[in-house]
Amino acid sequence: MTISHYLLGLANRALAHFAGNPTHPLFHFGMDLLWAREVSRMGPLKAHETYSIRVSTADPLLTQDEELKRRHFVLASQDALGKTGYWRISDPRKFVDTLLDQYHKVHRTIPFDRSAVYPAFISSMHELLGVRWLTVPVLCEYTERQLDVLRAIAGSSKNIADWTGKAQQDARQYILTLRTMYHNAKVTPDALPWWSEFRHLRLFSTDVSFEVNLLQRETFDSSGKQNPEQLDALVEKLLNIDDSAVHILFVRFHLMENRQDLLKDSHITGTSVGLFHQLSNDVVAQPPPWEFTFPRRFYPRQCEIFATKLLQTIRSGEVSLDAQVEAAEQLTKLPTTTIIELAELLKEDLNQRVHEAILMFLPHLDEPASGIQFLLAPAYLDGDLARTVIFSVRKCLQHIPAASLPKILIPVFPPEDSKRRLKITVMKELVRLVCEHASHQELQTVLMNLWKRNLHQDGE
Repeated sequence: MTISHYLLGLANRALAHFAGNPTHPLFHFGMDLLWAREVSRMGPLKAHETYSIRVSTADPLLTQDEELKRRHFVLASQDALGKTGYWRISDPRKFVDTLLDQYHKVHRTIPFDRSAVYPAFISSMHELLGVRWLTVPVLCEYTERQLDVLRAIAGSSKNIADWTGKAQQDARQYILTLRTMYHNAKVTPDALPWWSEFRHLRLFSTDVSFEVNLLQRETFDSSGKQNPEQLDALVEKLLNIDDSAVHILFVRFHLMENRQDLLKDSHITGTSVGLFHQLSNDVVAQPPPWEFTFPRRFYPRQCEIFATKLLQTIRSGEVSLDAQVEAAEQLTKLPTTTIIELAELLKEDLNQRVHEAILMFLPHLDEPASGIQFLLAPAYLDGDLARTVIFSVRKCLQHIPAASLPKILIPVFPPEDSKRRLKITVMKELVRLVCEHASHQELQTVLMNLWKRNLHQDGE
């Protein structure tokens, strides 16, 4: 071990051991020894730039009296709101003031509290003191300074505070780090006024998404169960602040599932750019995406507005094909959509993938059985989308009484002497369908008749 390392260890040990009595000569010896080391290493003009007083909280060996004091400190801290820091520090204010005096003494060019290293000093004090920082005026004053940075540009629903600047980001990170020393289970809304104010400021800033996520998490209890009353109050609160809250996923789900009365026409058709849906200038605003989870709970008027919007998307030549297909799927889920409307839509000159989507999702109709005869029409069974049609037929048959199946399936097969011929792949799929319901005597007869036919070798 070199002499330099030995002196460094001696200084650190003196600082840690006498942290509870910062006026002790050996505590000052430790600070001065670290300063002398930096002067030797960096020179007298730059030593203040790297000078740092670090108090180690590691206690490898404790005397019996020290261990008793440590345990007493731990027991006394059980009711604290969070971490209480290093047990040796008995007077936080005197401890911080002593360190500040030393730093002010070596920082002669500019005041220490305005230097670039001052934030690091503040952070180290929080680590050493934990929630006891509130008893130190210097730390309280610094926290107020950080809040003032955010207060100076306080936003609103129409005037969003820009937190992307360095000063705002530093202030934001400081408050967030400060919050980590507190235990969530012990913190009530009134326990940390600086945190409550920060959250209110954040709700009207460019960091709003972080606050919304936290608000949503707070609707769950410790077991992971969500409180429906809290969620409902939160959704209503966010929508009252700004209509752009409809772009938040859990808000849309809640509107569809429980609060259709809060769903406005503009939520469906408008872009609702605002506090909760902030866009850069080069982004084209779009209405919120609606993934129908509970469409049967919509009001009739809401269904009409959704249907109009979806039809516009399906017929639009300015949106992607994926968007058109998705709109076709959503349209079939609306309880007001009928097979007649879909049949008319299929007559239009649309992309084949859109036609395929309509046929594929037709079983999503409020009355799936209503589309069975439409799907089994020769125009579709003999067409290019026959495989998709068979897929949908299988889904629709699940909603038809078993006794009605022979009446529906038997006419599908053309007579043997008919000029009309089903494609081999379609014939195979239809036979599989019949086999799935072969418990009916009439369908067994159909299978026997098909067996006797002179089929194409691929259909045998």
